[in-house]
Amino acid sequence: MLLTFSCSINYDESSIADKILKDTPDTVLYSFIYTESDNDHKSFSIYADKAMTFDTKQQTFLEGVVFQQFDKNNKIITEGKADKGIIFTENNNAEISGNIKIYTSREKAQLETSSLYWDNENKTLTGKPDAAITIIKDSGTVIQGKDFQGDMRLKIYTLDGGVTGEYINEEK
Repeated sequence: MLLTFSCSINYDESSIADKILKDTPDTVLYSFIYTESDNDHKSFSIYADKAMTFDTKQQTFLEGVVFQQFDKNNKIITEGKADKGIIFTENNNAEISGNIKIYTSREKAQLETSSLYWDNENKTLTGKPDAAITIIKDSGTVIQGKDFQGDMRLKIYTLDGGVTGEYINEEK
């Protein structure tokens, strides 16, 4: 009588364990606050109801997001909120989504949309091509469109995809 035995490793189970580890946050924080300072003054703050950090992905996922940008006198110059956000910790790029409202006192305008991406190195803000965006200025100007792109350094903003609205001339 000849008996043979063999053994094998079930690679599916080990890949499931790896996936679970990758999808499990390293840290979960509630009432999260992050503040960035520049030359002894607050320059930027993020508040979130919940933050989940994933060190291997180099990402922090946020829920219930509020953010503020400050001038050199610690006065709020930009304030916004969104349902969710992702901070890419390797380069400080960010993506926000869901019920986005951003107000900037410098431009005297509010921006409303469903999705935006911040490129920190190039200082650009981009909407998804199919995401509707509305810009409401304090003067009464209301502009709607899609495919938003903004260069924050040059203060150039573009919309595409059926731009509509009403422009109020602010010059007197």
